[in-house]
Amino acid sequence: MKIYQFDRSVIIHFGLGLIGSSFYRMLSDFKTPLVEATFQIDWQNPDIAEAISYLNNKLLDKERNFKVQILWTAGKAGFSADASQTQFELDNFKIILGKLAEELSTKCQLELFFLSSAGGLYEGQTQIGSDSIANPKRHYGNLKLEQEIYINSIVEHFKKVLIVLPSSVFSIQRSVGRRGLINTLIENAQSGKVSQIFGDPTTLRDYVLDDDVSELLLRKMFDTEGKMNFERIIIASGIPVSISDIVKRLELIVGKPLYLRYTPIKHNAQHITYNPNSVSRGKRSRELDYLLRKAIQ
Repeated sequence: MKIYQFDRSVIIHFGLGLIGSSFYRMLSDFKTPLVEATFQIDWQNPDIAEAISYLNNKLLDKERNFKVQILWTAGKAGFSADASQTQFELDNFKIILGKLAEELSTKCQLELFFLSSAGGLYEGQTQIGSDSIANPKRHYGNLKLEQEIYINSIVEHFKKVLIVLPSSVFSIQRSVGRRGLINTLIENAQSGKVSQIFGDPTTLRDYVLDDDVSELLLRKMFDTEGKMNFERIIIASGIPVSISDIVKRLELIVGKPLYLRYTPIKHNAQHITYNPNSVSRGKRSRELDYLLRKAIQ
């Protein structure tokens, strides 16, 4: 957990994985923090008392109209997590967010920015847009749905709430945490390893760059003119690409074959596509060939 302090505001940031690391890299391009503090929050013991004490002693007792923005890009459970893993994450999420809302909402202008997952909520659907109805197919999707339900149950504590739902995320950086299909294929192509794909080569997916997601978050967080109270945004490239097409593009860029092993799993072979007129389209994400070349370098 990191706390970025500015002149009249603070960002409390949970999670430095794929999106979180991208956000951290891009933050100084928008506004450089005056002070940055780091607190170790253990998933096994989600104790945020020290961080709350820091906020109370350093900031909130001095100015009641101080703005505090909670940014949640954290996640422990993956797409294939079981019920116990997702329940564990949900319980910790409720403990941390509930405590922050209880302690801070009466002392400052509190805002919440939460990173969810369009793939988790709309798996197996096509032409996904803002009117699509969430219908999770696995425990990971249920986790994201339950997190949104909990946010709605405590929404009165926040002046603003933004929920961002990206499609499949990839990065041109050497990222930490879950890497996703494209980054895994790139790493295996460079090392000559066999890539195990659970699904079908014709399956359609949509890939959004981590920096496009971060840019959207930053723009919304530092927007002083917007009147957003509660907003929910799906971000995608709007350009469906098959897994076999990704493989062919990478082979051309790398200049050697990728070694693949497909394991047919029906629920992993469903198409997930997005309506480009009904989502926020990541600008750089549309330049897929250029970005793949950058990622290979």
